[in-house]
Amino acid sequence: MALEPEAATAAGVEDENDEAAYYGDGPANPPTSTTEPYLIDPSLPLSSVQITSLVLLKIIKHCQDYTDADIATGVLLGMDLEDKSKREVNLEVTNCFGLPKVSSESAEVDNYTYSMMKLFREVNVDNNNVGFFQSGNLSTSGNDVDLVKSLYSHQKDLNNNVVSIIYDPVRSRQGTLAIKAFRLSPEYMKVLDRGRTFRDHVLPQSAAAAHFAATAKNVLQEIPIKIKDLSLSRALAWELQSQNLGACDRLELSINPYMRKGLEVLSATVEDTKADLLELSKHGRILMTKKQDRFKWIQERKHENARLKKEGKRPLPDKDRSLAIFKPTVFRDMNGQDGRLKTHLSSNRVSATCNQINKFSGDTFNKLYLASGFHTK
Repeated sequence: MALEPEAATAAGVEDENDEAAYYGDGPANPPTSTTEPYLIDPSLPLSSVQITSLVLLKIIKHCQDYTDADIATGVLLGMDLEDKSKREVNLEVTNCFGLPKVSSESAEVDNYTYSMMKLFREVNVDNNNVGFFQSGNLSTSGNDVDLVKSLYSHQKDLNNNVVSIIYDPVRSRQGTLAIKAFRLSPEYMKVLDRGRTFRDHVLPQSAAAAHFAATAKNVLQEIPIKIKDLSLSRALAWELQSQNLGACDRLELSINPYMRKGLEVLSATVEDTKADLLELSKHGRILMTKKQDRFKWIQERKHENARLKKEGKRPLPDKDRSLAIFKPTVFRDMNGQDGRLKTHLSSNRVSATCNQINKFSGDTFNKLYLASGFHTK
């Protein structure tokens, strides 16, 4: 879709000074920016994700090649740039490639990823892994335990300035670009780093991490996306605009396909949340039973110690850590992971899905009102 220069500026689309600046040959008029791509301060906040229009088209093309039931995934390449004047970091995504759909697990995917990054390095193209992208519903994929695990692995192994870009092909077919970038919040990463790592758990386990996941709203942090247009991309957009290739999909008034898909997602999300809440209530009853048994045991031990004291004997300890009633009980899901994180994300999915349907319905009503005005005239 072509954008006017004023509209491009309003939409957050940035223009390069010259095409040579992107390919590393140096701009004709060097900017007086203090941005340096080296010696990044890890304490600086990540302010935005800058993505070129070519990379955005690659992501859209790869995700649209899959059906709505399948999840398309890929790797993001680029670099993080420090802006010392603003004391912040901008993540620049300069390239990407999609991962093939394979039946096996990570072995073939890892080999394919390594081979692609090796080829990019041989032709002197950015091959720094700065995250991954995937297709899916923004309300559900952005609040998923698997996404949290993948982001933790990337941010722990690579660096903290790693993001996951989620593209919603169903929502985008209605004329609005639905794409968001997420990463684990720095506060949650600090809590996870203080936890203990077990072999059968991807996320470190600790009481502080479980409490943070159950109470905090910033487990996932959304990073603003800025689309950068190069000179050749702007020239192509003007050429397409002169051919009257307008965005006719914005005039689509039918809401049935998206609403049907959205209600299906909402129904499944509500069922998952209901199951998680049932497990949580069962865990609460178990804790209540243990608390009552522990109180009863302590009272019996107090009476016994009082009898021993009268007989002049040595009293027994007030607590016996070997008993099950004194051992901590952690809420786990069926996979053995922290159940409070899953329950928290499930409730967030319901809220995000309702907000997304509400926003889409409001935009559609505006279209219908506008169309009725043309019809009466």
